[in-house]
Amino acid sequence: YVAAAYKLGITTGTSETTFAPSATITREQLSTMLYRVILKAREDGINENEMPITLDEFIGFINKYNKESKEEN
Repeated sequence: YVAAAYKLGITTGTSETTFAPSATITREQLSTMLYRVILKAREDGINENEMPITLDEFIGFINKYNKESKEEN
């Protein structure tokens, strides 16, 4: 799965030559990967209405989460 995600541009690894597939990832890293998945689906012509979440909805969710997270701290 790591090689496929790399080939599709969803992940770039922990450096230019390594991956850490068993490592814990941050919310930011997960958000970045999900964002790239949605962009890739768009590029491949997948209708956004057929996806579980649109890019705009995803960005709105991330912005709301970030705002709420900052308010808590």
